[in-house]
Amino acid sequence: MEERSSEGQGGSGFGRWLLLAAAIVGLLYFAWPYITGKGKGPDRQPLTQEDWGTVPDDPRPDEATCELKGARSVMTVSTRGGAIKSAQMTDAKYAVKVDKPARGSIS
Repeated sequence: MEERSSEGQGGSGFGRWLLLAAAIVGLLYFAWPYITGKGKGPDRQPLTQEDWGTVPDDPRPDEATCELKGARSVMTVSTRGGAIKSAQMTDAKYAVKVDKPARGSIS
């Protein structure tokens, strides 16, 4: 049988574990407040009434729609956030009547 030499092994196992434990404790000590949200900083975002400059004082106007016609589609867009209200493909490949009831629907 051959005897094993400790050359090239890079140190003792206890030293490695001690260094790993110290790294974990240090990481948790410095990072844990940021992970849990208890780091340095205000509890609430400091917003005042002046920060809400984009909100109108009057009631919101009624919703309006705009129809956008392209080469292959027709889209209806709302003024409420630019939401797409409807979209229709005009190619013959996609010409399926939308008003048909879905399969298995209860009338």
